[in-house]
Amino acid sequence: SERAAEIAMEKGSCWFLDFGFAPGGMSDVLLTSHPEMRGIGVSLDPAEGGNVYLDSLKKHDRFTPLIGDVIEMARNDLDIVKAANLPPDFDGFDFAIVGITIHQEWEGENVNELKDLLHFSQLYLSLKYLKPGGMVLMRMHMSLRLIDCHFLSLMLSLFDIEKFSGKTVGRSRIEKARAEKIKGINALVDSSKHPPAPAARKAESSLDRLVKKLEKANVVNEVDFDVRQHVNEKTAWWNLNRTAVATKPFSTFSMRKTFWVLYHGFDCSDERRKEILQRLMKIIQPDVFAYGYNAEEKHYNMPIVMPEPIDTLLQKYGMKMISVLEDVWEKQVIALRGFMVGLTDKRCRKGMHCRRRDCNMAHRDAEMIPEVLAALRAVSYRSNPRLEQLHIH
Repeated sequence: SERAAEIAMEKGSCWFLDFGFAPGGMSDVLLTSHPEMRGIGVSLDPAEGGNVYLDSLKKHDRFTPLIGDVIEMARNDLDIVKAANLPPDFDGFDFAIVGITIHQEWEGENVNELKDLLHFSQLYLSLKYLKPGGMVLMRMHMSLRLIDCHFLSLMLSLFDIEKFSGKTVGRSRIEKARAEKIKGINALVDSSKHPPAPAARKAESSLDRLVKKLEKANVVNEVDFDVRQHVNEKTAWWNLNRTAVATKPFSTFSMRKTFWVLYHGFDCSDERRKEILQRLMKIIQPDVFAYGYNAEEKHYNMPIVMPEPIDTLLQKYGMKMISVLEDVWEKQVIALRGFMVGLTDKRCRKGMHCRRRDCNMAHRDAEMIPEVLAALRAVSYRSNPRLEQLHIH
């Protein structure tokens, strides 16, 4: 949101396109970040499996919801300008969010078909309307599939940080915000390490004794290695000089086997844009199942997002891919260390009142992976004041 706000400050406005916007959290964050932020949100009708969304967005004068199936929108080459009744001087989006998640059931044999169709369709509409120098925040899947390599290669080939208008504008403001965030996160980490003592001590269970033993052996503390240094030096969103920046949010670690990449500086000729859109239009047609693998013939069906051989792509973009994914791998390692000593990334809603013997979620702070706990608290720290403004409890 900070980088989008920088565009609004410099140019006087910033238009965003948020796919899968419901229930509306990200769109609301963007709209409140600057008074000249304007957006379009695309989401499936709740009656067909989509999420409901904030009432404030239904009547927001700087936001227009487009409700429908994004796959059909792309197949029909939807004219978003007309559909959203955008002003005559609209010349494209500064920022697109490719982040739809699957909520409806799929009648096909392979759920990857729907997952990939959603990505192809969102990319089609995003790249069709993205401004030169614009940004894309894209949800990527943690896999070794060919299509995921092609997605990453394609995006790396289309963006250049030097084309990003907000690279240097407002740097001092971002640096100040960074210092304030670090201070707040430090306080959250301290509170997670030193929770207040209970008023009355109850009899210890076998799990209590195990956690106490782990803490005494400093195993838990080893998992929580220098979070402050990680925040200061490794936090991806604050790196102002990288074309593609990836992150794996700890706050959604268990819920999504995905990560996010923010690409800056859209840099694509009209001729190449047209060529890419033509390829995407081919693979979103019904009954194609692009990238479906034929085990008998040992080949992928229509793998044309990037037509080059995989060896060529790795030679051209391999080192860039590694650079992008390093932050994700680092967070995977942090989480795995926690799992290995019996900690978890999920909290039981019933807490200490849970009576399920088969419950494998955390019932107290000490059973949570410390970084995940800190991330969840940071989300609450930021979102609770806004939720109170919107009267959501």
